[in-house]
Amino acid sequence: MITIKDRWELLALHRALFEAKLHSAPEDQDIVGSPVLARLAERVVDELIATETREGDADSKQRWGTWRRASEHPRRMGYVRAAIQNQKNWASYDELSRRTFVIDALSPLIAEEYELQQLLNEAAAFHNQNAG
Repeated sequence: MITIKDRWELLALHRALFEAKLHSAPEDQDIVGSPVLARLAERVVDELIATETREGDADSKQRWGTWRRASEHPRRMGYVRAAIQNQKNWASYDELSRRTFVIDALSPLIAEEYELQQLLNEAAAFHNQNAG
């Protein structure tokens, strides 16, 4: 197992995961919607909050909560839209699998329900238009 030495290493890991998952032109399409990386990205942010709070940063939870709102990252939301459009197997996914993919692709960001629905509706429209 790896040992993270301090908050700065943890922050560097967070930044690397965020860039890898939510990139404009990912080399590996599987990274975007990976449930393993989604949970890891979430745990890293949770640990950053815990570490900063232990170090006396009383505003950490609120600040990271604001940062995690998907609406605060419109450019990254666009990257998720592109990732959904690039999913070759999208048509074979059931409704729950599609929803899970979008949530995992956004992670560690958190979308409001209406934002999730909007992404799913856009995906359906795109894939229906490009079927065949």
